Amino acid sequence: MPKLYVWRDGCRVAPGTLRAYDLMRLDFERAFPGLTLKISSGTRTYEEQKAIFLARYVTAGNVRGRHVYDTRWWNGQLWYRISAAGTVAQPGTSRHENDRALDIRDTGNDPGVTRYGNPRSQWIRDNAHRYGFVPNGYTSFNEPWHIEFTGDPWFVPAGGGSEPFNPKPTPEPEPEEEEEEMLPKIIHRNTGGDEWSLVHPDLKGEREHERGYIVTTDPKRFRAWGRIWAKGGGSNSYAADVPRDEYIEIQAEAREAYDAARRAEADAIRLANAES
Repeated sequence: MPKLYVWRDGCRVAPGTLRAYDLMRLDFERAFPGLTLKISSGTRTYEEQKAIFLARYVTAGNVRGRHVYDTRWWNGQLWYRISAAGTVAQPGTSRHENDRALDIRDTGNDPGVTRYGNPRSQWIRDNAHRYGFVPNGYTSFNEPWHIEFTGDPWFVPAGGGSEPFNPKPTPEPEPEEEEEEMLPKIIHRNTGGDEWSLVHPDLKGEREHERGYIVTTDPKRFRAWGRIWAKGGGSNSYAADVPRDEYIEIQAEAREAYDAARRAEADAIRLANAES
């Protein structure tokens, strides 16, 4: 019998997982009036995961001098990521293939639940367990937007149920690599003149200190970024207006993330070479 999924925010979700998520979403709305949660990614099929993987990874003979961001072993051979879009789990191994994993975002004007230390992401970390979720993206693999349901993803009480989920204690999974893509964020410095930064750990800027971000003062270029990377509609709907001090702090964090990602890539490639 085929599984009957529910679609929410353009994403496929198992009904039991969605029921628990909706209970959490309603309480999030009460805690942060005027805001709500959205699902960025739910269940993926094997073929969908395979398509994402093959769009970013190639075999050794197809690298052709392009920058290698990381490597993965799959289907009996080593694959090389030549896409800056983000790392991806091998088909058949993604957490998003088990009907329990969700990636979430919120409707605020700043990164919100997708950023460590934000009051809204901290709320998810502190309260997810009340609805049967483990915030292991926050605690285990540097993706605060990633949560996983610990209950039966296909069980929904008669009538839908309205009581908060009360699962049996479940040990937190051991840390492991997660594959979910991290889309670039557009940050606008709204003091000291218009300037925008496109921020992502894989971006190499046009000047030496621009590691993890690219800067522009050209509104046309900013709008082009928005058309490519915006989520949820308008051309700058993924942009955040921040004061100068926070803007500079975000750039510094981006440099640290870029340097850390490059070190991790170098370690992965050295390990792969040692094993080959």
